[in-house]
Amino acid sequence: MNESALLASIQDCLRKAIGLDPRAIGNALISQAMEALRAKRPGVSEFELTTLIKDPAVVAELVDSVVVPETWFLRDPPQFADLASRAASLTQGTLNVLSLPCSSGEEPLSIAGTLLAAGRVDFHVWGVDVAANAIALAQRARYSNHSLRGQPAPSWLAPIESEFAPYEPLQSHISYLRMNLLDPELIHRLPKAHVIFSRNFMIYLHAEARVQWLHTLKELLLPGGVIYTGSAEPISQFDDGFTQLDAGAALLYQRSRAPASKLAVNFKIKPEAHSDPTTTRKTAKPPTLIEDVSDLPPSLYLQAVGAADRGLLSEAAALLATHLQAAPLDVDAWNLSALVQLGLGQEAFARERWERVLYLDRRNASALQHLLVLATRSGDAARAEQFRRRLQTPTSRGNLPLENPA
Repeated sequence: MNESALLASIQDCLRKAIGLDPRAIGNALISQAMEALRAKRPGVSEFELTTLIKDPAVVAELVDSVVVPETWFLRDPPQFADLASRAASLTQGTLNVLSLPCSSGEEPLSIAGTLLAAGRVDFHVWGVDVAANAIALAQRARYSNHSLRGQPAPSWLAPIESEFAPYEPLQSHISYLRMNLLDPELIHRLPKAHVIFSRNFMIYLHAEARVQWLHTLKELLLPGGVIYTGSAEPISQFDDGFTQLDAGAALLYQRSRAPASKLAVNFKIKPEAHSDPTTTRKTAKPPTLIEDVSDLPPSLYLQAVGAADRGLLSEAAALLATHLQAAPLDVDAWNLSALVQLGLGQEAFARERWERVLYLDRRNASALQHLLVLATRSGDAARAEQFRRRLQTPTSRGNLPLENPA
């Protein structure tokens, strides 16, 4: 077995284990994980390493290698300002808040600090992450200036030598759990929440995993509860169970109190077990077509993911347009392009891109679900029923072109 085969095996492992779209983080980071795997097992053959990848402990090791904490305190201040304004009205009882994923703890601490500063004391925050190293950093709760991104330290952080640490009353409101966010058991391990922070996570998932994650969010969020997302995750546009709220610069959605229409999505990721210790269109000459997108340099796609993660949706749209000129068969890129267009408010362009996905993969669950919701919202009952029936069929094993897309 050669190196590229081992790399492909690791990519497939991460895709199945945590729903990761490998290109969202790039081959360089996955190659580093591969080298770390080798370094810890000198003399082990490539074939043996491929066999080891099936071991839950090795899967956890690979996950820790590729999940890089990238967060800071009070990231996206308008969302925390909005949370403070809602603190008193969300519930009369104990306020349950979920941070999914919680990374190294800056987000759960920012949530708790915001609520305490707003006068709320009867609340609890649960932070969940699949990466053991992220949970360890969160539990250690020591942070450098890097976690402030040049901003003054909030009042709930105390300087300790060259670091900062949260005051004890803050930490008593937070619990951490190491768990795969796509594990179906997650909804049984956590309380129903009044508030969920899930920001810039879905963009790193492959299309089917995004569908499952959206279902999980609906299961975890109480009717009337609110969810804060990243700028490239306009969930109300493709699920009628959520409504975008008018909150100025803060991007958030509310789960509808009335029953949402059922979306028959049967796809489930079966996560690997592990221990749990606690655009504008441009006219251009015909591009050179690339049949195998795995051979395409990942830079444009990665740049698009990064731009969308930072809320630069127009930039992401332009990068994806260029990428898709060279790789028009890239289903995942078309799916991401549709999400970006939806985030830009270009519903027609988004619909067109999801129809292109169905041309390439007629049973693509993500595209079918999104088109079902768009058809339902536009009052096209016949087309909505068509998409609903197709969602109820078994997931396809490959890309099966249609003569008439969608």
